Amino acid sequence: MPSLVLSNPVRVLVADDHPVVRLGLQHLLGQHEGFAVVGLAANGHETLQLAVSASPHLVLLDVDMPGPTAETEEPWALVARLREAVPGVRVIIFTAYNNEEVFNQAISAGVEGFISKENLFDDLLEGLQAVARGQQYYSPMFSTFLHRRLQGHQAQQQRDREKASLENLLTRAEKRILRLVAESKTSHQIADELFVSVKTIDNHRTHICKKLGLQGKNSLLKFALEHRTLWDSDD
Repeated sequence: MPSLVLSNPVRVLVADDHPVVRLGLQHLLGQHEGFAVVGLAANGHETLQLAVSASPHLVLLDVDMPGPTAETEEPWALVARLREAVPGVRVIIFTAYNNEEVFNQAISAGVEGFISKENLFDDLLEGLQAVARGQQYYSPMFSTFLHRRLQGHQAQQQRDREKASLENLLTRAEKRILRLVAESKTSHQIADELFVSVKTIDNHRTHICKKLGLQGKNSLLKFALEHRTLWDSDD
């Protein structure tokens, strides 16, 4: 997404169900020429209305903000509606909770920032400026959450690469046999389940080991167990 023009005031919509927080943020941002608070919203419905009428660049959204259609609706539904209503708007979540699940949900929802209310005055201006420049910003206190999320993403990418490689290397029948091997089934049990001879299964096991460079009595079972997620969904 292109950067916003920082020479003009960055238009900010503040959405929080506590009036003291809304007014405090309005006062804080009002002291900086680079920002203009264009609306204060107390609930999801007001947030959507003001977003459409005021066309903010940024929406500073409390994670506990009631949804636009129901008090129990998650904030991610509001994030999606904001994007539909105001194309190009960037959303920053701010929260009083140090909650990894909420953090991951926010990032999955595509928000551009995640700021802690605990360090609001230290992080707010830096976060708003970063997001206004087209970057992403997360309060430093959430760095551990971000690191674990990135590690999980990298691990998933590695699994995807391995699966793509095996898709070309192994036949459908061989992957099915690997899945059954991972279930600790013997050649006799696999042969009975697939309605083929034990010799056929043993031949498949030999070919799989050659393709994968596996050696040793239990090497195929070990490989099947370590990589079972690669073919759990295969037919």
